[in-house]
Amino acid sequence: MGFFNKLFKGPEIDMEKSNANRKKMCTLFNHVVKDGDNYRLIFGYTEDVSRFNYGFVHGSKTKIGNLIVGWNEASQTIVVVPTVPELSGCGDPIYYRRSEILKALYLLA
Repeated sequence: MGFFNKLFKGPEIDMEKSNANRKKMCTLFNHVVKDGDNYRLIFGYTEDVSRFNYGFVHGSKTKIGNLIVGWNEASQTIVVVPTVPELSGCGDPIYYRRSEILKALYLLA
């Protein structure tokens, strides 16, 4: 039984690399967001696939964007910071306040 548990266990998480990436992510976020330590962070990505057809040449092109997303419960604010996969730099933060999101929801209805 032990053999099959090891065989079907799946990939193991490299906790050392994960912790190093978490530190990089926090450093980048805190560099561009005031009081960045007050936010809970997650890392995400976007994917945009476009297809092309030039006669006999067919294919697709994928654009991937990486994001650091922070949530501040006290101010009810979401901050999105675009970054690169290796976390070597980032763009300007975009702020979304909960009250503005709810307003937009009611305008669409």
